[in-house]
Amino acid sequence: MLLSSKSVPRTSKRGLIVTTVLSSVVFCLYAAPVWGAAVNVRGNLTRLQSLHRRTLLAVMCGYRAVSYDAACLLGSAPPVELKLKERMKRYEGMRKRDAMEARRNSWKMKWTTPGTVIGSGG
Repeated sequence: MLLSSKSVPRTSKRGLIVTTVLSSVVFCLYAAPVWGAAVNVRGNLTRLQSLHRRTLLAVMCGYRAVSYDAACLLGSAPPVELKLKERMKRYEGMRKRDAMEARRNSWKMKWTTPGTVIGSGG
């Protein structure tokens, strides 16, 4: 168990736990440039989102009824498909800072564009 169900971690601690769990336990970002195109297959993206959502719910002590998009927002973690795109851009030669900025802008655009389904991967 990551945290007791009675305590809610501070934002800084929650961010550290999410980063650590996603980088060491979840292998979804490993070799992203090689298999990143496979995310376009709907079942693959759904599995990754499910794994990411369960991890976020455990870290933020959330309920099962919390959607993937809400878990990402409350857990301060970008959607896994945006992280994959960031890694692919870095592999293609984009600077890390520029790739991170592109990911942030894409995430903001999804939240501010009316009618956009955030967890759709598109």
